Amino acid sequence: MKEDIANSKVVYICSFFNGNLIRKSYFEKNISLYTKLGYHIVVCWMNKKEDQINQENITYIDSKVVNASTARNKLLQMFYKSEYTEALFSDDDTIILNKTILEKPIGPFDILSYVINLNNRLLDKPIFLSGIFKIKNLRLINKKMILFDETLESNQDVDFGYNANHNEIRIKNVFTKDIFNDQQNSVMFSSKEDRERKKEQSIKIIIKKWKNYGKHLSPISNNGN
Repeated sequence: MKEDIANSKVVYICSFFNGNLIRKSYFEKNISLYTKLGYHIVVCWMNKKEDQINQENITYIDSKVVNASTARNKLLQMFYKSEYTEALFSDDDTIILNKTILEKPIGPFDILSYVINLNNRLLDKPIFLSGIFKIKNLRLINKKMILFDETLESNQDVDFGYNANHNEIRIKNVFTKDIFNDQQNSVMFSSKEDRERKKEQSIKIIIKKWKNYGKHLSPISNNGN
């Protein structure tokens, strides 16, 4: 039984529409795709009960509305306790345009982070982005089970990357146009100005938090390109 679970495919999804019908339609597309591909789907659900899609391959974790880091941590902790050897994590508005991109292996790395909104020529080393990523079960490979900082209102990805670097957790990037994330439909910020303000505030907190490792330290430990 443990071997069957370890070798099966699982995706963990954070879902909060807040009345956004476009985002809801993205979630429905994701459920359809992952079902066709044979994934078990685990959803941190912060929406109305009647909006759930009820299928045997879906497990809902009902939650009050929490920030993205808290929702992701609920799913990460559940994953770490499981016997799955690796998992895919995704936001509900991250759309797969070409399913073969999901077949990219983690290989000798610990995390595979898909980079979908940046040009690879701008980066000389891997970074971590949380919109969609694969991660090995760090408990099963005796590495620190890192989590997102729930006190941050933005830039949680940057902080998670520093955390991974500090704990020698290796990140590999896959630059792709086969995945789409509609940042215009974010429900965690009240406006574009609110997003920018919180990003500026949080990066100052992160720099201070990791000051012992230098302001300009890349949030990775190995080059995955």
